[in-house]
Amino acid sequence: MDITIYFNAKRKFFLAAGQLVFVTIGGRLFLHPELMTSGLHRNETIIRGIGAISLLYFGFIFLFSLKMYIKRVGLIITQTELIDNSNSLSVGSIPWSNVADICQIQVEAVAMIKISLINADLIIDREDNYIKKLLLKRQNKRLGSPIIIPMVALNSYVDTLERQLKEQWEMYKQTSSG
Repeated sequence: MDITIYFNAKRKFFLAAGQLVFVTIGGRLFLHPELMTSGLHRNETIIRGIGAISLLYFGFIFLFSLKMYIKRVGLIITQTELIDNSNSLSVGSIPWSNVADICQIQVEAVAMIKISLINADLIIDREDNYIKKLLLKRQNKRLGSPIIIPMVALNSYVDTLERQLKEQWEMYKQTSSG
């Protein structure tokens, strides 16, 4: 029996809105630095630079996340694989045969599920987007896996999702070995 985990529409909306607010603020700082000068900062070049950085960084994140904002389904858990669309670094299909471990982690107060892989390079190398491939390699080096599922936009609790993933993975191991 397949398990489908949907996105929480309200959380997705607030994530997108927050990113667009920072893009707007960055654009305003970049285009009109004279309006933002104060007793603390009178240097328009610094204000324009901060605006440019904010505009580029949050604009890039928003564009990179657009695919996630359009989709309704974050995860599909089947008997043979996990299909991950939960964030902008999602890799899609992850066969249970490549899973080594499933555990919860906390990164800066955000609950996430880490899926450790037997062969992480297999998942990373199939990615066509060069920037996404670099980010996956960095995530693998920093957190020990390229597959990190943040709970912030999903319509599920971290404990419930971890239990569902482990149960399906155990069922796969039992059917494939016996």
